[in-house]
Amino acid sequence: MKNYFLLIGFTLTAAVFAQQDVNKIDEDNAYKNAEQIATSIANFLVEKNYDTLSYYFDDNLKSKLDAKKISFTFGQLETNYGPLKKGLDFELIEKGNTAFYAKGLEFEKEKLNLQFQLNEENKLNTFMLNAYTYKNKWKAPAYVTSSVVEVEELTIGESMPLKAELTTPKNKKNPPIVVLVHGSGPNNMDAQLGPNRIFKDIAYGLASNEIGCLRYNKRSYAYAVEMANNMTKLSIDYVVVDDAVNAIELARQKTKGPIILAGHSLGGHLAPRIAQRVDVDGVIILAGNVSPLEDMLVPQYQYLKDNDSSQNITEFQMNMIRNQVKNIKENNYDSTTVGPLLPLGLPGSFWISLKDYYPDSVASLQKQAYLILNGGRDYQVTTLEAKKWNNGNNNKASKTIIYPEMNHLFYKGEGICLPSEYYEENSFDSEVLMDMVNWINGL
Repeated sequence: MKNYFLLIGFTLTAAVFAQQDVNKIDEDNAYKNAEQIATSIANFLVEKNYDTLSYYFDDNLKSKLDAKKISFTFGQLETNYGPLKKGLDFELIEKGNTAFYAKGLEFEKEKLNLQFQLNEENKLNTFMLNAYTYKNKWKAPAYVTSSVVEVEELTIGESMPLKAELTTPKNKKNPPIVVLVHGSGPNNMDAQLGPNRIFKDIAYGLASNEIGCLRYNKRSYAYAVEMANNMTKLSIDYVVVDDAVNAIELARQKTKGPIILAGHSLGGHLAPRIAQRVDVDGVIILAGNVSPLEDMLVPQYQYLKDNDSSQNITEFQMNMIRNQVKNIKENNYDSTTVGPLLPLGLPGSFWISLKDYYPDSVASLQKQAYLILNGGRDYQVTTLEAKKWNNGNNNKASKTIIYPEMNHLFYKGEGICLPSEYYEENSFDSEVLMDMVNWINGL
């Protein structure tokens, strides 16, 4: 079952047990050796020769991930995506201060990345399955004029910094700057999903219209290992809010112009919370929900069960999700409750950090204007959610715009929206971009 939902997005982790510093990787020899190992592992997975895989594991990984667990995980994947057909391309991926090798795996209906690390004895100490990274080159939408865009590479935070990029219009002093906050999942700064990169579209589109934009890699993307090793201590502030605050403070150092917070999906849900902690001049909610996260899950899964047979969602799974949500609604959890008993596999500490958070109530007390944008074909955050914001607050510049033909990523389409739309090559809609530009210029 593909996980296109509000918080996790699309990430499947079979096991995470160690990390390795980027500087310790001998690029030439290590890369060639890792590529050979990756090819062998992919072949064994295709052949379902799970017992042999342990030869490549270090002792710690062997104790955590045996053939039975691997067989179960890949059995579930093949139930959802069809048979594993072959291995694909190989690459080195650097995230934060960590590096992974990645080998593409092609199932009948889906592609995934197998990510791993090697210790000094060339044994795997990490084994993860994540979303496949599409290698296509970004195509600038028609509304982008790259020649007028200036790009500055930055970092956010100190001890565990996040890579960031500031795009600004050339020859314009102190432009407004929009800070983009991600939706669900371990997103990079481009918010890449499949072949598309909506945050890069927005950033370059804004800069082409004399508005700056700051975007950054999400913490769950840059430091997946660290987060997995500290699951029992996760909070929504650590996952999203703290980094957004730091990004806004960095943007303030770069301009004397207005700072606009723009949150997509989960980022929109949390935008009022972010604006409580740091001063901004305006807030844009891009398909952000008002209702609590746990209330969004059952309707989303039910929608897919009813409309998309490729998701293979069973009634058993639906009941499991209902029970997980029930534990939250009836307060049957505490800080020690483990993830499998709660929605999205997230621990009690995470849900405690969201308890009694009502974004519309927070927004209604804030002075800055809110722009609420939503697609009419969005099944993840419906137009009912957009209307619950009631324009955010009573600021005269606050407004809500619904785009009947658009989905959760602001791509146009027709009929019932299915997740497969997100993987069709597309770009952030020009009408939405210009509505953002005009609203910001009118503040």
